[in-house]
This record gives sequence, structure tokens and C-alpha cells, in this order.
Amino acid sequence: MKIIDRQGRLFGKVNILDLTIITLSAFIAITFIALVHKTTSADKVFKREPVVIKIRPRNLPEGLFDMIEIGDKSKNSDVGFYSEIIKKVEVGRKTEERYGDQQVIDVVLWIGLDAYVQEDGTIQFENTDIKPGSRFIFNSKNYRVEGKIIKVLRNADFEKSS
Repeated sequence: MKIIDRQGRLFGKVNILDLTIITLSAFIAITFIALVHKTTSADKVFKREPVVIKIRPRNLPEGLFDMIEIGDKSKNSDVGFYSEIIKKVEVGRKTEERYGDQQVIDVVLWIGLDAYVQEDGTIQFENTDIKPGSRFIFNSKNYRVEGKIIKVLRNADFEKSS
């Protein structure tokens, strides 16, 4: 008895081409399942908790300042993955600077975030480290505010200080 007959069957029973395709398909399926099973989300690796950042926007015109209200949410909040909300607005003084025909207001915004806190204390939001000196952009449905982060607090610490 030959191992492979004239019709390409192994031991006269199974076609060798079919056996190769079945073996490769099984290998690919097992590999895919193993890779998907090992993949973890950032929620499982890092602790997600509410933090509050203090930012100082640059050149905030009076008209834009009038639009900002406590409780304003970012555009991303509708999606549900990231949530950003204005927690507090500290009004400074009107400066001598002008932005077009409007005076610039010195203001500080406190913005609440749901960020990832790593074991070493590093805080990340939208794949960016959140730390003093970093740039932060808040996009609401009606306006966009960009500024430098001055301070980062855990939500409980912010609640105590307010």
C-alpha cells in the first residue's frame, strides 16, 4: 500500500491538499484566539479615576469667556469614552491685551477628567501625560479653550479644597 495514491489521497482516504488547508485553517484560528484572549484594555491594566486639572488659557477674549459655564462638557463626553467637564471658573482681571476688538481676560479653569492613573502615579488622558506644564485643549460644542496645565489633583483633593 502506497502512502499517497494516484488521486493524491493520503493512505487512500484523505486528500493531502484538503488536509493541508484544514491544518493551516486550524493553526490560524488557534493563533487568532490566543492573541485576542491575551489582549487587555487599558481599563484592566490601569486604574481609571476622576482627576481635576487647573489650566490657564492664553489670550482668552471676553466674548469667549462669556460662553464658559460650570458644567460645560466636552464634545468627547457624548461618545462616553472620555469625559471632560468644567468644574470651576476663577476670574482674574481684564488685561491690557486685546484680541481683535475684545479685551483679554486672565482666567483659570478647573476641568474634571476621567483619567488613567498608573502604579507610579503618572496620570494619562487620551494617551498623553497630564502634568503641570503640559498643554491641554478643551473642545466644547460651542468653543475651544487651550491652555497650560498648572496643577493636577485627584477629585477627592479638589473637593476638599473647594
